[in-house]
Amino acid sequence: MGSIQSTKAAIGYKAAGQRPTCRNCKYGAEVFADRVPPYDKLGWECGRYGFATTVQAICDQHQPRQEVAHG
Repeated sequence: MGSIQSTKAAIGYKAAGQRPTCRNCKYGAEVFADRVPPYDKLGWECGRYGFATTVQAICDQHQPRQEVAHG
């Protein structure tokens, strides 16, 4: 492992997609308008507390979404 990879591992570095956010929380959900195609995307909401949010938002109640095993 090179020095950059070692440093990242030592400091617990996470790329943007790996950080805890509403996008990877089990309660975060993408919301679409309820009408005929093309199903306009409205944004994100917190399914636990019922308010609009953004994919990069975070709260103290974050719970990682469980990945579904394929196979």
